[in-house]
Amino acid sequence: MSRCSNVGKEERVNVNMGDDDDLIKSCSCSFCLKAAYIWSDLHYQDIKGRLSALKKSQKVASGLIQRNDKEKQPTGFHSLVNSVGAAKLESDLMAQWRSLFLGMGDILAHESNHLQNSFMTMKDLREDCKIDLERATKTPQHNT
Repeated sequence: MSRCSNVGKEERVNVNMGDDDDLIKSCSCSFCLKAAYIWSDLHYQDIKGRLSALKKSQKVASGLIQRNDKEKQPTGFHSLVNSVGAAKLESDLMAQWRSLFLGMGDILAHESNHLQNSFMTMKDLREDCKIDLERATKTPQHNT
């Protein structure tokens, strides 16, 4: 595969410049289509990885909250040894901890929804780039 057919040998494409950016976006040579497909695939894989990490973080936060709820200390010797002030402090800290993790769970859910929308958009863009590349090169590629 050779260089972009719209860029001469002496010309440099600067993606930070508006005119050159329009040139790149409108180019349909096989070089630019391949670059667009690779770019979209990298972003697709990145978003997919981020979604996976977010889901894992949500699961861990949820597990910590559930574990805390299940591990309530039974009343007994330990409770008798602790003073009333220490028990109140422990209760307050546990409530703050629980609130923190519930808030974090909400933030992770919001970020996950945002990434899911980006993921679907990038999936469509990636597929469009692949179809355009196949049309330009006239060699159908199998889904991977």
